[in-house]
Amino acid sequence: MSVQSCARLDETDLDRKARSVSQPQRHLVLSLGFVLLALSAAPPAQARRVRRSPILAQIDCHIGAKPEVGTVLATWNVRVKKQVVTMYVTRLQVLNGNVAYYNIISAFEPYRVPFTIMGEAATLDRIVEAHKDQQLRMQGSFQLSTIPGTYFISTLDVQPPPTPTAGQ
Repeated sequence: MSVQSCARLDETDLDRKARSVSQPQRHLVLSLGFVLLALSAAPPAQARRVRRSPILAQIDCHIGAKPEVGTVLATWNVRVKKQVVTMYVTRLQVLNGNVAYYNIISAFEPYRVPFTIMGEAATLDRIVEAHKDQQLRMQGSFQLSTIPGTYFISTLDVQPPPTPTAGQ
């Protein structure tokens, strides 16, 4: 390659750089477009977050001791009357809305105390004093606008502990 052709290439590069420096609007428009695109896209955590309105749900669980039979879907440490109790959830049924039970379980997974159970004092006392072999069925609504969330209990059914059979 001759010295003259190298000089021409250098002039061409210089001309191209001069044109790009003299047209800052193009770079500004492209940068602004990328910023707007980044701000309009939902982050992945937003896509998985459960909705903010109350979710009516029924929870079947045992308090304090893991049940000997059945599958435990989730183990939550929940706050009841300023106490933290361990809840072994054997069934979680969403009664309204377009939310799957596993979305609720996933939303609570990273938190040590994911929600507080609120309700009448007598109902809360029954939860705290439940025997380890008793199954509890509670119906209420989750309010998940903040974490820790709140479960407003409306009904509570406490199954009696199983009676030992004569052979045991």
